[in-house]
Amino acid sequence: MPGCHGGGGCNCKNDEEVNDIPDDRIICKSEDDDANIVVHVVFECPVKITSLLIIGGDDGHSPNKVRLLANHPNPDFATITECGWETQSLDLVEDFCGSIEYPVKVAKFANVSSLSMHFPSNNRPDDDEDISTILHWIGIKGVASGTKRSAVVSVYESQANVKDHEVKDDALGGMNLGVS
Repeated sequence: MPGCHGGGGCNCKNDEEVNDIPDDRIICKSEDDDANIVVHVVFECPVKITSLLIIGGDDGHSPNKVRLLANHPNPDFATITECGWETQSLDLVEDFCGSIEYPVKVAKFANVSSLSMHFPSNNRPDDDEDISTILHWIGIKGVASGTKRSAVVSVYESQANVKDHEVKDDALGGMNLGVS
């Protein structure tokens, strides 16, 4: 779905500033003492998502689970942990080249305007000093509807203007309606 998520349509919560990370391949890295990351993608038009591909960090820094929330307006950690309603949850394995495709329930992701991905944990041992989660790449496969959502421009009359609704005599088509 190239181009379906516009500029600024993707953000990450609980991540370090990308400029502070020396490895330019990393797109998102959680703080050292927390494995949680939320990635929120807003699409320009509704999409039908069929599968995900995720490339995580090496040495156990790749995520081992993702909770997907469809059409949730810009969630934060409190909302995600308290709401308890994910659209689907996937168990992940370490994939360093993006060859593993995770299919999603297409019926639940048929008309998606935004997708939130919560990565709650990774493959690092809990007693390690650096339990951060690293994401190198997220691929979203699917089909865009092509229709962009926008406001309808229209004019509404609070009271009808009689001059706008006059019926001409020739519009009656020669019917004798008994009107003189």
